[in-house]
Amino acid sequence: MTAAEAREKAVAAIAAAKNEREAGPLFSEFVQEFMRRQGLHWQKLRSLAGLDDVRIHDCRHTFASHAVMSGLDLYTVVRLLGHADTASTERYAHLADEHVREAAGRISGIVNDAMTGSGKEGGR
Repeated sequence: MTAAEAREKAVAAIAAAKNEREAGPLFSEFVQEFMRRQGLHWQKLRSLAGLDDVRIHDCRHTFASHAVMSGLDLYTVVRLLGHADTASTERYAHLADEHVREAAGRISGIVNDAMTGSGKEGGR
Protein backbone atom coordinates (compact mmCIF):
# COMPACT_ATOMS: atom_id res chain seq x y z
CA MET A 1 0.00 0.00 0.00
CA THR A 2 1.43 3.37 -0.99
CA ALA A 3 1.28 6.42 1.26
CA ALA A 4 -1.33 7.99 -1.06
CA GLU A 5 -3.49 4.86 -0.91
CA ALA A 6 -3.18 4.72 2.87
CA ARG A 7 -4.10 8.40 3.12
CA GLU A 8 -7.19 7.86 0.92
CA LYS A 9 -8.21 4.86 3.00
CA ALA A 10 -7.78 6.81 6.24
CA VAL A 11 -9.80 9.78 4.96
CA ALA A 12 -12.60 7.45 3.82
CA ALA A 13 -12.61 5.63 7.16
CA ILE A 14 -12.75 8.87 9.10
CA ALA A 15 -15.58 10.19 6.93
CA ALA A 16 -17.50 6.94 7.40
CA ALA A 17 -17.09 6.85 11.16
CA LYS A 18 -19.99 8.45 13.01
CA ASN A 19 -18.36 8.35 16.44
CA GLU A 20 -15.27 7.00 18.19
CA ARG A 21 -16.90 3.71 19.14
CA GLU A 22 -17.71 2.93 15.50
CA ALA A 23 -14.35 4.12 14.24
CA GLY A 24 -12.24 1.32 15.71
CA PRO A 25 -8.55 1.09 14.84
CA LEU A 26 -8.56 3.32 11.74
CA PHE A 27 -4.87 3.21 11.03
CA SER A 28 -3.93 -0.25 12.18
CA GLU A 29 -3.34 -1.69 8.69
CA PHE A 30 -1.38 1.35 7.58
CA VAL A 31 0.68 1.44 10.78
CA GLN A 32 1.43 -2.27 10.56
CA GLU A 33 2.64 -1.95 6.97
CA PHE A 34 4.70 1.14 7.78
CA MET A 35 6.35 -0.61 10.73
CA ARG A 36 7.00 -3.74 8.66
CA ARG A 37 8.79 -1.68 6.01
CA GLN A 38 10.75 0.29 8.59
CA GLY A 39 11.78 -2.97 10.22
CA LEU A 40 13.09 -4.32 6.91
CA HIS A 41 15.12 -1.15 6.30
CA TRP A 42 16.46 -1.20 9.85
CA GLN A 43 17.45 -4.89 9.55
CA LYS A 44 19.36 -4.15 6.34
CA LEU A 45 21.19 -1.17 7.88
CA ARG A 46 22.13 -3.18 10.96
CA SER A 47 23.39 -6.03 8.85
CA LEU A 48 25.50 -3.73 6.64
CA ALA A 49 27.01 -2.09 9.74
CA GLY A 50 27.58 -5.42 11.51
CA LEU A 51 25.32 -4.34 14.37
CA ASP A 52 22.68 -7.06 14.28
CA ASP A 53 21.71 -6.68 17.94
CA VAL A 54 21.22 -2.87 17.95
CA ARG A 55 17.65 -1.59 18.22
CA ILE A 56 16.35 1.85 17.20
CA HIS A 57 15.59 2.40 20.88
CA ASP A 58 19.30 1.87 21.63
CA CYS A 59 20.19 4.69 19.23
CA ARG A 60 17.64 6.98 20.84
CA HIS A 61 18.93 6.16 24.32
CA THR A 62 22.53 6.79 23.24
CA PHE A 63 21.56 10.10 21.61
CA ALA A 64 19.82 11.29 24.78
CA SER A 65 22.64 10.15 27.06
CA HIS A 66 25.32 11.87 24.99
CA ALA A 67 23.22 15.02 24.65
CA VAL A 68 22.93 15.35 28.43
CA MET A 69 26.56 14.36 29.08
CA SER A 70 27.74 16.98 26.56
CA GLY A 71 26.00 19.70 28.55
CA LEU A 72 22.60 20.08 26.92
CA ASP A 73 19.98 20.85 29.50
CA LEU A 74 17.24 18.29 30.10
CA TYR A 75 14.51 20.55 28.71
CA THR A 76 16.31 20.85 25.36
CA VAL A 77 16.71 17.06 25.22
CA VAL A 78 13.00 16.69 26.03
CA ARG A 79 12.18 18.78 22.95
CA LEU A 80 14.72 17.00 20.74
CA LEU A 81 13.20 13.63 21.63
CA GLY A 82 9.65 14.93 21.28
CA HIS A 83 8.62 13.97 24.80
CA ALA A 84 5.68 15.67 26.48
CA ASP A 85 7.46 15.97 29.84
CA THR A 86 10.82 15.44 31.52
CA ALA A 87 9.81 12.18 33.21
CA SER A 88 10.08 10.26 29.94
CA THR A 89 13.44 11.83 29.08
CA GLU A 90 14.95 11.13 32.49
CA ARG A 91 14.71 7.41 31.71
CA TYR A 92 16.90 7.91 28.65
CA ALA A 93 19.16 10.73 29.71
CA HIS A 94 20.83 9.48 32.85
CA LEU A 95 24.11 11.14 33.74
CA ALA A 96 27.31 9.25 34.43
CA ASP A 97 28.74 9.88 37.91
CA GLU A 98 31.84 11.50 36.42
CA HIS A 99 29.75 14.17 34.71
CA VAL A 100 27.96 14.95 37.97
CA ARG A 101 31.33 15.25 39.77
CA GLU A 102 32.65 17.57 37.06
CA ALA A 103 29.55 19.78 37.32
CA ALA A 104 29.86 19.90 41.12
CA GLY A 105 33.53 20.90 40.75
CA ARG A 106 32.66 23.73 38.35
CA ILE A 107 29.94 25.04 40.64
CA SER A 108 32.13 24.82 43.75
CA GLY A 109 34.80 26.80 41.91
CA ILE A 110 32.29 29.53 41.09
CA VAL A 111 31.07 29.64 44.70
CA ASN A 112 34.65 29.70 46.00
CA ASP A 113 35.57 32.56 43.67
CA ALA A 114 32.51 34.51 44.78
CA MET A 115 33.25 33.96 48.46
CA THR A 116 36.97 34.75 48.29
CA GLY A 117 36.77 37.49 45.69
CA SER A 118 39.30 35.66 43.53
CA GLY A 119 37.03 35.50 40.48
CA LYS A 120 37.20 37.90 37.57
CA GLU A 121 35.51 41.20 38.22
CA GLY A 122 32.38 41.90 36.23
CA GLY A 123 31.51 39.78 33.15
CA ARG A 124 30.52 36.36 34.40
